[in-house]
Amino acid sequence: FVYWLGLLLLMFISGSQVRRVLAKENRKETAWLLGVGTTVPFFLVFFLGSLSIIPVGPLVGTAGQKISALLVLAIAVAVTSIPIISRIFYDLKILHTRFASLILGSAVLEDILLWAVLAIATAIAGTATLAKEHIVNDISIYIGATIAYIFVGLFLTPHVLKKFHVARWNIFIKSSPLGYIVLVLFIYIAAAALLQVNLVFAAFLAGFGVVGGIGGTERQRFSKAFESIEHFSTSTF
Repeated sequence: FVYWLGLLLLMFISGSQVRRVLAKENRKETAWLLGVGTTVPFFLVFFLGSLSIIPVGPLVGTAGQKISALLVLAIAVAVTSIPIISRIFYDLKILHTRFASLILGSAVLEDILLWAVLAIATAIAGTATLAKEHIVNDISIYIGATIAYIFVGLFLTPHVLKKFHVARWNIFIKSSPLGYIVLVLFIYIAAAALLQVNLVFAAFLAGFGVVGGIGGTERQRFSKAFESIEHFSTSTF
């Protein structure tokens, strides 16, 4: 619980401070980072493992599926940890820069792809007990839910939240802006848990949505509330 609380608050802060993630002017650079930084190491390890230049045999588990072990190894080499990158950028005080937006934007897309590959690797390892139709269905549902959740979090919910921020009936923001944005965070996390989407994505997108998405138009409105969360989370966790 302590681990997850600290991690989710860190990602919440990171999402609020990153500016213009996947904005139009960043898409070309993000595509290059994703293509070179993820694709090259992934396929290099997969190719070398297929030729047995990298000894994958000792890594194979009880299912006896070498391809699954090789996929997991390739994922491990190619993956970028969003929480670790966010913490480094936070400590360097560069979370607000375009550089951070480029890296984290590519990391979000990368994680979607690699989580999908991991689902495939896990499904292959379980082919002895599961029907192929069931495996394909599970993978499709998982990938579809993750992509849909992130798309909605990036492009739709920030606009919806802007309307909630100024709604007359919104007693939460009038009572406590800090309590309000924490409530938004929990709603994002609850939705992700129901859809079996990675909670790291949820917390990051919650912070991104609260401040107004790509434009960041609501950042100033909640600056004091986010500052309180930042002081609490970084000093406690």
